[in-house]
Amino acid sequence: MKQPEFDKAGYSIWDMEIYNHALTYPLDKFHPTDIPRYIDEYVEHFPKWIMSSELNTVKGLDTFPNHVVTHGTSQAMDWWHYWCEWNNLTCKVFRGEYPYHKDLKQGACPFIEEHPLQKGDALLISLPFSGNGGTHERMEEAFDTCDKLGIPVFIDACWFGCCSGLNFDFERDCIQAVAFSTTKSLKTDAWRNGIVFSKHRVGGIQKLYEWRWLSSFNLAIGLHQMKRFAPDYMYDKYNLIYHDVCKTLNLKMTNTIFIALGEGEQFRDEKYDRYWRDDAYCRINVRNHLKYFYRLKNKRDN
Repeated sequence: MKQPEFDKAGYSIWDMEIYNHALTYPLDKFHPTDIPRYIDEYVEHFPKWIMSSELNTVKGLDTFPNHVVTHGTSQAMDWWHYWCEWNNLTCKVFRGEYPYHKDLKQGACPFIEEHPLQKGDALLISLPFSGNGGTHERMEEAFDTCDKLGIPVFIDACWFGCCSGLNFDFERDCIQAVAFSTTKSLKTDAWRNGIVFSKHRVGGIQKLYEWRWLSSFNLAIGLHQMKRFAPDYMYDKYNLIYHDVCKTLNLKMTNTIFIALGEGEQFRDEKYDRYWRDDAYCRINVRNHLKYFYRLKNKRDN
């Protein structure tokens, strides 16, 4: 079995136990005319699933009056960018953030390192942070600035369910919305579903939610997965292998189970150029290595 190449994308581990469980959803029990039941159960269950994590701490979800179903975190971020434009706010990000925002805004999403936060701005930040798989070094400093200047904050928590040792504290006044999904943690790529917790009405997304114009089957699959797998499942399953992989490949571990960092002059070699995020982090996705070493270990154990 050939050792795989590094991956540069943000996709999580293709865990067959998770994926195969999604395929066990009993289609004969799905009722497409019973849409409200799936929506209401989903919105009720998702916060409980988040709070059930024993590897991370979560506080402040109850500070958001609106809990709205989304088509993954991307749809929630689409709304945020629209909301910023509607309110004449400049949405800013740190270096290393997901490139989706720059693509969406055609490059007009300034880096805070070059354009410090000021009145009239909005902040979008991922947690776990896209660049380093953990917490951005200046996140708390940025939140202090946002509280002081009245700058609204959106948190993208799409890697929740794949991480450990993080503090998801949403009790800050500046935090206006936070989005989660099951895409990365529960492998619902083909059945995208998520939720945004917000202090504002979430534009057209909220209307679709209130009108029940949603993919109830996607929500049914999401519920099916959440009831079987805890948000700590993926980290617990691959944690020991992750340690071995990072040690073997001379990579720095992060809080996210499939993300590692290349540190040192050797990672400035051109062969690692594609893994550098905005020249700030050499972020390497080791999900394929985890599967490779996991299979080898199981074979040895058996």
